[in-house]
Parts: sequence; C-alpha cells; structure tokens
Amino acid sequence: MMDPKADIRLLAEDLQLLSKLVHDPATVAAKQCAPKVIQSITGALERYGTEDLSLTVYAARELERYVCGETTQISSHRIAEVYHRVLCAGVEQLSRPEQDRNA
Repeated sequence: MMDPKADIRLLAEDLQLLSKLVHDPATVAAKQCAPKVIQSITGALERYGTEDLSLTVYAARELERYVCGETTQISSHRIAEVYHRVLCAGVEQLSRPEQDRNA
C-alpha cells in the first residue's frame, strides 16, 4: 500500500492537472490525460474507502466524461467547476486525521 502522505501529494498534483483540463477541455491533451488522472484519483479514494466519499468519486467520474467530451450530467464549464470543487473538498477530507473524518 502506498504511503498516505505520498498519496495525498499525488492527489494534489492530479487535482491541479484536472483543474487545468476542466478550464480547457477542448485540448487534445485533456482527452488523453483525463482518464489517467481520474483513475489515479479514484484509486486513491478507493484505498481510503469510498463509503463517505461516494459523492467525491461521482464528481471525479463526471469530470472525466466532461473533459473527454462524453455525455455527462455537467452542462457547462461553470458546473464543471462546481464538480471540481466537490472533488477537491472530498480529497481534502483524506488529509485530515481519521477521527476528524469520522466526526
């Protein structure tokens, strides 16, 4: 299993890249990078257990569809930013101590 601190660092990098992709989903790089980035994010979430993070995982998967130009619940760039904030908030929970997450 990966070191939790390393996991959090990688998540932060992936979220930063995803933010760039959300802001410019028309780029070829977005369609190529998004699946790998989302897979990395959802993999980390699953390692932590997704019971309390199901909305976070859903946001990640919808953002992947949006960035890749697939059918999604996200209807605009503005809504994509909201999904990205939901994803970031969920990932932020992972960096807090276990007792704080369960409170």
